[in-house]
Order: sequence, then structure tokens, then C-alpha cells
Amino acid sequence: MEEALISLKTEIVNSFWKNKFIKIGQLVFPRKKYKSLKVLSLTNSRNIEEVKILIKDHLTSRAYLFAWCNDFIEALSLDAEAKFNEVLDAAKFEETFLSRTDHKVYACFPFHVLNIDFTSQAVESEDGRLEKELHSIEKVLLKQKETNGNNAWLMLFTTLIDNTPVNVDDIKINSDQYTISLWSGMTFSKQGSLNDSDDIKNILMEFFHKMKDKYGLQVDIDSFTKPINSHEVMSISIIVK
Repeated sequence: MEEALISLKTEIVNSFWKNKFIKIGQLVFPRKKYKSLKVLSLTNSRNIEEVKILIKDHLTSRAYLFAWCNDFIEALSLDAEAKFNEVLDAAKFEETFLSRTDHKVYACFPFHVLNIDFTSQAVESEDGRLEKELHSIEKVLLKQKETNGNNAWLMLFTTLIDNTPVNVDDIKINSDQYTISLWSGMTFSKQGSLNDSDDIKNILMEFFHKMKDKYGLQVDIDSFTKPINSHEVMSISIIVK
């Protein structure tokens, strides 16, 4: 599975991410040929196709590229390749964001591009995996909103949809921890535990539309899905204008 995910990433980058990178570059730096998008990429050392695209299309440079990697050895490899300004950590992204309030990544915000590809980590079929991913994504969104002002930015969320059930009630409980004035709480079209992949994909899209409403964001939301073995990889883009 892991090798298939690494191979599939190239297709996702070229078929979906690339156009989003170009669009946010035009929004942030409309009159500059050589742009300087600040990027945080959850990635691995065996496929950094996103970096090749960003550099080739003059959207950023090494000084503005920051990586996060799940594996210590791969993080060392990424650092040795010198494609990034800094590899910020070698740890589970979602668990670190949910448990640490003093991590050095917070001082790096805001970013123009948050490319959070959970399939680049060692994906495990365990209960609560996707719920934790979404929980950390909301925390990232909050930090970005807090530090970014009114500038445009892009979030890419990519995950594996497998046979593991997703508990919609847990997603609601996690999100409702972050209270907002005049927001009555998260509601979804379905409740309880979901096993059907189409239901899970619909809930993912609902989640990001709810984030738009909860935080009063003007956004374009798009998605891209590809089968992989008996599962699917889903990538969702959120362009905040």
C-alpha cells in the first residue's frame, strides 16, 4: 500500500494540486513573475513532486519551503537533500498538533500554502485516524486564521479512505471544543459510525463547508479522488480568498 501511495502522489500533484498552487500564487502575488509562496508540506523523502512543481513554476524558492515528516530517517534524508528551508519535525503531524502548544511550527505561521498530505505518513487502519486528522486540521486552520490577516491562502487536505469506520459524532465533539460567537455547533447530514466510502467522502466535504460557515471564510472548495487497491485517496482543496 505504501509504495502505491507514493506512486499515486505524482498523479495527484499534477492533476489536482498544481492548478491550486498556480491559482493561489496568482491571488497572493498577481504582478510578480517570480513568486515567494510560504509553504508547509507534510511529505516524505521518497516523493516530493510538489516541491518540483512549485520551484519549476516559479511559485516559491527554498527559503520559503518548510517540511514536516513522520519518520526520523526520512526527515534526515529530506534535510540532506536541501530542498527545504527547514524540516520542522519527524513526528505524527496530527498527534503533535493536538498535544503541543509550544512547538516551533507555530512561530512559522502564517503560510500561503498548507499542504497536509496524511497519506505521506505511515498510514494505519485504526479507529479514530481520520477523526484525529480533521481535529488537527481545524486547529491548523485556527492558527492560520489568527496569524494571516486578510491574505489569500490555500489548504490541501489529503487522506486515505479505507475500511475503517468513521465516527461522525466524534468529529462533532472535537470541533465543538472550539467555540465561536453566534455558532451553535457542528451539524452533519449523518450521525454515528459510517462504513460506506461515499458517506465518508460526503462527510469530509461537509466538514470543510462547515469550517467555512463557522469561521466566516470566503472559500472555493474542490476535491479529487483516486482508487488505490481496494481503497481511495481523497484530496480536498480550500482556497481562502
